[in-house]
Amino acid sequence: MTYHSRKFLNSKTGVAAIQCHADMASKWCDVSVSISDCNKTVNLEFDFSDAKGHKEKRAKLSLIINELHALLEHIDIKMSDPEFRKGMK
Repeated sequence: MTYHSRKFLNSKTGVAAIQCHADMASKWCDVSVSISDCNKTVNLEFDFSDAKGHKEKRAKLSLIINELHALLEHIDIKMSDPEFRKGMK
């Protein structure tokens, strides 16, 4: 099984993107996530070759996703405060 996805992060222009790849065609599973903006790319590898490795890498990926959700919720709560938004341009 191979999975590949690339989504652009900006709605109109730019090269910022998230790219996810999973190649699980053999006993070795090659899994990666790349997040890029105009200047930098962050590559995260989640490769594994057994059930223990899968469990560990899945837990890492899940933690990253959960932290991003928590960050989004925190930002949304702060942005719903009219006093906070007054100080923004």
